[in-house]
Amino acid sequence: MKRLFTVAAVAACTVLTLPLPGWAETYDVRAQPASTSPSPAPPATLELDTLQPRVVTADGDNKVVAVGKLTNTGDRKLSDLIVRLQAGAPLTSEDKINDALAGEVATDRAEPKFTNVGDLEPGQSVQVRAEVALATLQITTPGVYPVLFNINGTPDFGKRARIASRGFLLPVTGVPGGASLPPAPNAPATTVLWPIVDQPVRLPTSDGSTVLTNDDLARSLTTGGRLSELVSAVEQTAPSGSALASSLCLVIDPDLVQTVAAMADTAGGVYRIRSGRTTVEGTGSTAAQKWLERLKGIARGRCVLALPFADADLVALSKAGLTDLQEQAVTRSKSVGELLQVQTVSEMVWPLGGVLDERTLADLGRRNLLLEQRGLQDGRTVTAPVKLAAPAGSLTAGSTAVPIDPLVLNALGGGRAPTSGSATYGALDLQNGMGALLYRATALGKTGGSLVVAPPRRWKAPVGELTAFLQSMQQLLGGRLVTPRGLTEQAAAAAGGRTAGLTYPVEATGAEISPTATGELRAMRDRSRDLLAAMTSDGVKGTAPAALIDPLDLGMIRAASGAWRGNSSAGGAAGSLVGDQLANLVSQVRIVTPPGPYYLASSDSPLPLTISNKLPVVIKVRVTFSSTQGLRTSDVNDLTIGANSNLPIRVPTEITRGGQFSVDALLQTINGSPLGPGGDANRITLISTAYGTITLGITVTAGAALVLLVARRLYRRLRSGKQEHTA
Repeated sequence: MKRLFTVAAVAACTVLTLPLPGWAETYDVRAQPASTSPSPAPPATLELDTLQPRVVTADGDNKVVAVGKLTNTGDRKLSDLIVRLQAGAPLTSEDKINDALAGEVATDRAEPKFTNVGDLEPGQSVQVRAEVALATLQITTPGVYPVLFNINGTPDFGKRARIASRGFLLPVTGVPGGASLPPAPNAPATTVLWPIVDQPVRLPTSDGSTVLTNDDLARSLTTGGRLSELVSAVEQTAPSGSALASSLCLVIDPDLVQTVAAMADTAGGVYRIRSGRTTVEGTGSTAAQKWLERLKGIARGRCVLALPFADADLVALSKAGLTDLQEQAVTRSKSVGELLQVQTVSEMVWPLGGVLDERTLADLGRRNLLLEQRGLQDGRTVTAPVKLAAPAGSLTAGSTAVPIDPLVLNALGGGRAPTSGSATYGALDLQNGMGALLYRATALGKTGGSLVVAPPRRWKAPVGELTAFLQSMQQLLGGRLVTPRGLTEQAAAAAGGRTAGLTYPVEATGAEISPTATGELRAMRDRSRDLLAAMTSDGVKGTAPAALIDPLDLGMIRAASGAWRGNSSAGGAAGSLVGDQLANLVSQVRIVTPPGPYYLASSDSPLPLTISNKLPVVIKVRVTFSSTQGLRTSDVNDLTIGANSNLPIRVPTEITRGGQFSVDALLQTINGSPLGPGGDANRITLISTAYGTITLGITVTAGAALVLLVARRLYRRLRSGKQEHTA
């Protein structure tokens, strides 16, 4: 009987700890593989908001405490709820770390007692807390452990089952009263990228004003906003001169810094926000001023990498033949150093998705690239900077690649983040990254190498989570498990290393800005270049034609931003803004529409037209006319119109008949691009009261024939009368 009771107890315990098919244990959702089949929704959700400690150290507590909120999201009461923390064996390989991130490792090596929570009605929430000693979890040596916060209960009309769970990695650098990790003999040289990037919001205005599509950026810059939190975490955790500061590299979008600087500059008036067909004053000038000063403060004396302008999709631009825009995107990255008054990392590019193709590299020339493992063609895992294979003497010879660690990338969600690089994190969502970071540091500490940590580009996390992540990095530096290294030094380390080739994964092509979108940008680029070629400065006001076209170029680069990857509608809207501004410029040069029809008094009366140029530059144009029966006109070429002025012209005409005519006059640049509102031709109505040449000829001929006939008749009468008189 006693043996039977023991077997039953073991079986019951097994039922409580094994994951059920419908409610399997779930790790960070951003690290989950995509599911091909829908699974039943769990009856409750668990949101962890406290975990102590985040990293177990030799001088810390000898217990783990986790606190969260459990919400009954189903339609049945949950009874007899119980909660506990449980753990698995330390993870000893990269594959096992990835399995843990996917929720596919056992966490039942240590099974402490459950704690009662009570009952929960549908829609209700309750705080849940689990506390357990490290020894009970069998955490007795340094390493990375998979831990599960497990809640069981009984739904009405159902059986006891796992109601909700949350798994995470727990890094252990030392056990209180026990062993600690010794300094690594070959501590990896480590760089942590810290992206400060946002979506483009600036409109391409040609008058120098600052107009934004919305005021979301102002909210992001204020206390508690995403961009403010990113700066706060560095201010609080990585002061200048610290080892962490030496390991940290700010990654900044030039477009973001330029936009914030324009918001902060109120000398010419407050920036504006587009609202329908009008604009309203923005609200973030003060926040922009403060944030910009804070950014300058954390950038001073630190590694700073400037992204291409607006984080442009360089590969998509290259494939579309927009190499001039591609070059501008890279060249304008220098503005980060100018605005922040710092020296930025030179000749280094971090392409979207961490991959780049051969064609784009050829466009860029010799570069140092930050690449993911999937972007390098090598038979082995690349754990140190490498030289890129290139023919001697080619433009790309001497290029290098600094590998981004794939394990930490996956743990932070970057490996499965949206193609735009956007990712939102809640409390404890960076915990897996801390665990993966410790594993990689200890693994490389045995063999040596480099370690580059790259979060998603547009990440959002509470400042507490950001600082916790940086503090875990600080602990690794303090324990000499890693050493700090800047990006410039990382690239230089490839000088004596091995060589690898570039590879561009098939799936990367599908993530690019679409050919349809870049095709529209190419059409706008060609038209703007044609307009630029037709314009010159008037030498008085001094407005350079480039001042009108440059904002369009920047707008086109913004429309090719990586922020729009996976969001074609937003990218299309950004492109439409450029198209609208280009159409506005083109409409400033037009044929003045007459109030009524033109009356021509003679067959060769010239057609009077007036061409208006409201642009602050001189422009050369031509006028072409449609073919109209009964009317002959000559095209007028090489007309020069002064800035902000009108030019009256007289077009030679020849009328071959009288009456009313309609002719289309098309105003174009000297190279043939249409000008005027919509680029459409002007319909001009003519009324002729004169005879044309043919009509006049016919009339004269008819008159002459009539005279001859009358003369003949008179002659015959006279002759007939004379004959009668003689007779």
